[in-house]
Amino acid sequence: MSSFVLVRGLAALLAACLMFQGHAREANAATGLPAEPRLEAELTATMGQARTPFPSPDAREISGLLTTFSVAAAGLVTPTLSVSLRLPLVLADVYLPAGGAHSTTSFGHPEGALFWRLLQQGTLAATVGVGVAAPVGGDAAVGRRPFENQALLLASAQFGWRDRELFAPGRLGLTPSAHLSYRAPRFIAFAHLELPFLIAVKRGSPDERVDVHSFASTAALAAGATAWWRDRLSLTVAPWVVADLLPAEELRTPATPEPNSPSSPARWTLSLLTALRIHLKGPLTAEVGSTILLAGALHGLPSLALGLAAAW
Repeated sequence: MSSFVLVRGLAALLAACLMFQGHAREANAATGLPAEPRLEAELTATMGQARTPFPSPDAREISGLLTTFSVAAAGLVTPTLSVSLRLPLVLADVYLPAGGAHSTTSFGHPEGALFWRLLQQGTLAATVGVGVAAPVGGDAAVGRRPFENQALLLASAQFGWRDRELFAPGRLGLTPSAHLSYRAPRFIAFAHLELPFLIAVKRGSPDERVDVHSFASTAALAAGATAWWRDRLSLTVAPWVVADLLPAEELRTPATPEPNSPSSPARWTLSLLTALRIHLKGPLTAEVGSTILLAGALHGLPSLALGLAAAW
């Protein structure tokens, strides 16, 4: 009897999954949007010059010219459950105070993530997820490995801090996220929230003038839209606001501050993400994008991102 009940339960679960998948495909067809792929892979190169605050009394700001490569893959496990993997590589020329530049190469933190679609009702969808990024480079006491840490911090600035968990030196990243989207004919409006928690696991002896916190947290919020044209061309525009909730490090204030003594840098930034995607042939799509820094702690020219993706 129990086996019969179990079989009936599994059959009902399977039928519900198939019904859910059918409803999702019907929603895509009704809005004229491409069907969601079961497997995606993407290679992106982001190039440009970046400047970012640096937590050191001796070098308050760093800058450099860099290219960040990113390999990403995502796949559906069930109609409501998906997984993803990201791995960045940073090639940077860090500008020196005395002139010239120091070339350095550093891996960002590989991240694995799990996403669950908890709502699919007509054209409205909501997804929650959690990602874990393991630190393979850098030191949470950023002054100990200055060039490796500077390359990671510059790469984080290049993306407007929206992927901080991938580039926080010496810190394990645990990132819960939530995504809400509304589909209309040839159009998607969305809101996205991430709350990376950054835990120092590689920490040497910091500068005595700098407090390196064992735990840090950031909030990243975006609201944007994607529009399609004839299933071959899409444009995404999304402003991002990123702010520190708990900073990773702070400059210590002396008991008797000297005139013009350095203070901790601004802890927020506003940027604009743009991405133009062109369907090439078969599963291939090309992408041209940019991150434009608008306000806050970060400065620099807009970055240029070139990508090639495949979806099945």
